Amino acid sequence: MDKKAMKGVMVKMTVLMGLTMSLVLSLVGSVLGMVHSGSFSVPGWFISFFISLIISLIIGFLIPVKKVTDSVCKKAGTEPASPKGNLLGALISDLIYTPVITVIMVMVNVNGARRSMPAEVLAEAVAQGRAPTVGRILPLSLIVCFIVGFIVIAVIQPVFLKMLTRNLKGPGRPGESNTNGK
Repeated sequence: MDKKAMKGVMVKMTVLMGLTMSLVLSLVGSVLGMVHSGSFSVPGWFISFFISLIISLIIGFLIPVKKVTDSVCKKAGTEPASPKGNLLGALISDLIYTPVITVIMVMVNVNGARRSMPAEVLAEAVAQGRAPTVGRILPLSLIVCFIVGFIVIAVIQPVFLKMLTRNLKGPGRPGESNTNGK
């Protein structure tokens, strides 16, 4: 696969994975928020999705995740397209994306929840130690989002890669030898 085709695949992969991870992690965050607040807001979820998408696209276009994954796979003695390489790549992507997205989204959502509470209710919740705080919500959110993120990446990323490279030919195509099938 030539460099131009590979770059096109990587841009599309970044966008598809950004959309997927943002959708999943914003839904997980909303469900976790329901546990803490007892309510779900479609506008709140949409805002979370949009912010998460922007963050994931920025990360995806700034950090060369494929190069990092290929380098780590090489050091581990595995091919990136192998099952072991896929799991290693999912772990690397999860470590790069999920903590940043989760921390920012928890801060945004806690701030939004506190602002939406009437002042007297917030004051009472603070006095009783029930007010939403980043410190209370972040640990569980990080654990849950990291697990969910890893599973989603491990399952979806190879599907997207296969879909995006299906019609491409030549050396460098994931899972193919450099002999063009000869």
